[in-house]
Amino acid sequence: MKIAERIRPNLTTDDLLQPNDYPELENHPEFRFEEGVLNGIHTARMAFLSADLS
Repeated sequence: MKIAERIRPNLTTDDLLQPNDYPELENHPEFRFEEGVLNGIHTARMAFLSADLS
């Protein structure tokens, strides 16, 4: 919430449930940082699970 308020003041917690309604949030790397890290972890996990380890 603190990061979002710095980017776009006067946001409500309900607004954060739909950040795609606010392009300045949707495209902000600091606001979307954790989501990007999570996607990277999922990608690495899938690569590991699909690797032939024999």
